[in-house]
Amino acid sequence: MSWQKSAAKLASEFGDAVVKKLRSVLTDDATAAEARAAAKSMSSNKLAVRPKPEPGRAYTDEEMAVYKKFGSKQAQESKRAKQVATSEKRSQRQISGKRGKVSPTVYREMQAKEGPEAVLSAAKKGEHLKRTESGYTGFPRTVENPSGLGVMRRNLDTQVQDAADAIRLADPENLGNWYQRARAGMAESTEPYQLPRVLEQHGVYSAGVSPESELGFALKHLNSRALGEPGMAFRGAGQETLDSAVANNRLAVLGDKTGEYMTKQDPRVPGSGLFGVNDFRWAQSMGYTDPQGNPWKAAVSDTMHPVMDAETALMTQRANERAMGGKTDWLGEQMQEIPWVYGKAQDLYSRGNSPTGRFGGEPIEGMKAALLEANKTPADYFPKHTMSATYEYAPGASTGHLPEVIEMTPEAKRAYGARGAWAQPSPEAGAIDAGLIDMPPSVGAGDRDVLYSAAGLRQLPTIESAGAYKNMAGEWEYNPLNIARPLVDYPTGGGARIAPLTENAVTALERFRAVADAQEAGAANLPNTLRSLSGKNALLLDTGGAQPTSEQLQSVLEALGPLADKYGATATNRGAYVFPYNPEESGKSLRELDAKYLSSLLPGSTPVKAGGTGVYTPGIGKWGDEGIVPTAPYSGEATIGLLEEFAQNPQELALKVGESEAVREALRQKYLRDLEMKNEGATSYRGDIQNTRRFLAEADWPKAVELIRKGVSPIAALAALGYSASSLAATPEE
Repeated sequence: MSWQKSAAKLASEFGDAVVKKLRSVLTDDATAAEARAAAKSMSSNKLAVRPKPEPGRAYTDEEMAVYKKFGSKQAQESKRAKQVATSEKRSQRQISGKRGKVSPTVYREMQAKEGPEAVLSAAKKGEHLKRTESGYTGFPRTVENPSGLGVMRRNLDTQVQDAADAIRLADPENLGNWYQRARAGMAESTEPYQLPRVLEQHGVYSAGVSPESELGFALKHLNSRALGEPGMAFRGAGQETLDSAVANNRLAVLGDKTGEYMTKQDPRVPGSGLFGVNDFRWAQSMGYTDPQGNPWKAAVSDTMHPVMDAETALMTQRANERAMGGKTDWLGEQMQEIPWVYGKAQDLYSRGNSPTGRFGGEPIEGMKAALLEANKTPADYFPKHTMSATYEYAPGASTGHLPEVIEMTPEAKRAYGARGAWAQPSPEAGAIDAGLIDMPPSVGAGDRDVLYSAAGLRQLPTIESAGAYKNMAGEWEYNPLNIARPLVDYPTGGGARIAPLTENAVTALERFRAVADAQEAGAANLPNTLRSLSGKNALLLDTGGAQPTSEQLQSVLEALGPLADKYGATATNRGAYVFPYNPEESGKSLRELDAKYLSSLLPGSTPVKAGGTGVYTPGIGKWGDEGIVPTAPYSGEATIGLLEEFAQNPQELALKVGESEAVREALRQKYLRDLEMKNEGATSYRGDIQNTRRFLAEADWPKAVELIRKGVSPIAALAALGYSASSLAATPEE
């Protein structure tokens, strides 16, 4: 019987609005029972059954099978709560006498010492099964006898199979590789010397939060300490755990869950073994509840850990024996991560599947979107935190230094910049390749920016791009561009711009780079595309990371037309960024941009509204009434401005940069490179720029910064070091 005949009854029970929604999502052949279940689910903002496809969209049998099971979590939890509520009061008194205390990590220690076969042997013998009057110690409340134990195990096997089917449908390339991807992200974003402490930070800040928040807290903790003003990232206890370990030069002591999660993210420890991470979601998957029958949301207890480990080991073996998904090499971490992703997706969908919600609209597509979101690792949130510090090596036209470089071919410009390059392999790279350091070559691979390495920030490898801009002479320049990519943090409470401490540091570092490279200015950007961000006044042409050509950027800039006085365009980590020169520009101006047309100029891009952080700072220049203007040659103004910029930051930043041998070597090479060009007949050569390079490479310039921070004038601070503005500007003696 068609459900339509029961519509009036459903309306009286659930309301006309629910019945109206039923008509839009149910097919005509849905039964009255299915309609009532769907209405009940909708009334609590949960998943409906048998969705009605949009015109022209047909659901496959696979999609329907996954979708019908996708909403079962709430039903299972409701059934489990009733079971707990109707059970007799449980006692923890054991039937078979006293039980000695068992270490929470007993089976992990056994695997390390005796191998996985010893663990499986112990688990098969039931050594973790300790009977009580009401069930088994450390097991879910619903496991009261051998029959209940069998039900739990069958449910686990069904659950991991259903979860695998769902993830395979939504994200087939990323089934069962969450930890693998997390390890790859850790290797990409961390230099070898940083790895132990960064792993500890991720372990501590993973407790009870999403991977997105975990990354944000870890970066806030690291950056505030690296830049000299330690701040609270999240919880005081976690901060104390990390800081005390550093203060006492020892490893941090993490809990059973956070410690295991830390290990699972370590690229030095490839995925292996029978265990996953025992967190609250894995506890929910196993059927744990609180005394009222609600899904478990607390930390896993000491008695639960060995039970969960033993049952995960057995579950892993069962999956391999039945060749789940055609595989016989499943690991414990995969048995945990697959249901973890599935359960998180179910929770995300149930909270956001309203018509205006994040996963609203066509139901199956909403389900897939929730699964994709739940399957993200911390590395998937790198774009949110990746600053794009854009720079080139050809001296600025207004500086008058070596104008021959501007006329070089792009290949010749890259060769010019390769000597004294800021992007260099990690210092440990050679020793790792030679096997002298036990570290995968993937950790810190690629060229890293020596300025951000000196500052102690995490970063992604520097990438090549292209630039197009009108210089101070009003002429178009097309130069090869490099993008340094430090990972930055946001202030507590969020916002469009990054944390002020980190933004000030980026500004100082990019000014240092611009002065050393004889640039008119330095720049960096980070588009913020968060849905929740209000007042967006910029536009990201998102290519997913593919970089624009100089010609494409010029086309975008020329297409701005009358808005060119308000907006510029630059390469960024995710594509191209159309940004307002004035950060306070009203979001109304964004409506005047033809987003679709601008996107068409960068093939493969998607226009996304953005806010964000933009850094623009003088190099061989200074701030004037209408922006940055050139400094007078041989005036010493650019050097003094740089020292004053560093004085706006904690002294730690100047000390780290000033003491970096990699930074000093880059400066020396730049000096020697340009000196050779002069000796080979270069027509114009700025001796004061060369002197500044020598000063930054050889002098104790951080001491001058410290004096300026204390109120001493820059001239007096330089004099204290035996320098003066005129001596810096004088022609060097070669």
